[in-house]
Amino acid sequence: MRPSTFLRAYAASLTAAALVEIFPKVTLLSVQPRRFGFSLTATLPDGISQEAITYIEERVPSIQKRPVKVFEMMGSNAASFLRHHHQMERAKQVDKQGIAQIIQIGEFVDIYPYDDVETDFKGYRILELIDHKTHIELIGVAHENPEDSKHFVKHYKTYKAHDHANQIQWHNGQPCFSGEQEELYFSLICCWRQWVKDNGGSLYRGPLIPKKEWSATLAITPGGPGHEGLLDMHNATTACLNNAPMAAIEKGLDSLGLKIVDKTFAPDAYGTLWQLADKNTFFTSIERVFALMIEQKIKL
Repeated sequence: MRPSTFLRAYAASLTAAALVEIFPKVTLLSVQPRRFGFSLTATLPDGISQEAITYIEERVPSIQKRPVKVFEMMGSNAASFLRHHHQMERAKQVDKQGIAQIIQIGEFVDIYPYDDVETDFKGYRILELIDHKTHIELIGVAHENPEDSKHFVKHYKTYKAHDHANQIQWHNGQPCFSGEQEELYFSLICCWRQWVKDNGGSLYRGPLIPKKEWSATLAITPGGPGHEGLLDMHNATTACLNNAPMAAIEKGLDSLGLKIVDKTFAPDAYGTLWQLADKNTFFTSIERVFALMIEQKIKL
């Protein structure tokens, strides 16, 4: 299982604190957990070298010893607070919010959209420092023990090569599927519809759900990119089930051809486990299962 969201989010904030301390002119743009670790983006007027990775990793343990608190503020007050700490872009991101969640680590302050923080970890590594020309991106991992982080660093290039995001072409933030990927997506929908029929369910469309039988529809939901990193697109196609028996759901999981762990979890390219079913729920979205299939090299 991946480290908790709170641990990954705190590790991201620690990294941001170290970066601001080492490079006072930095402007933070984003600080967030990823599905396997964390990332942050920022701009630096004087640029940055790969040597910064070592400086950050050396600085983080001392920052981790500083007092931490998470608290709420009115959005406008939080914006003023962030501007006072020279984070102009982060201030803009909360200025119009009703309530903003803030983290303070020693003298460092930043946006922290979570209600808890997990500070107890000993494994920490920066994986990449990427120069995107207009901004830089730092990607890292944190674990409860250092051995897990060392293992992850050793295999990171292999994990990254199998990441669906690196196997799909992108244009203006939107995925462009190859012919083979489009065929897989279509086959997945056909497989899902056949599973419903073969296991005594009926397909329906619209807001009126059949009451006395188990039934299913593929509904377009608002969705969103999410911070976890799987293919959670806007207008995601979500499987909606009504009174589906668990035995039928288990057969549905089998029909996908995915590697399944602990009955209902599927591992992604980084070893993170994603739950695909629970009681009357089959999976989160067609897109999410599609991403896992690409990473596991499944062909239907």
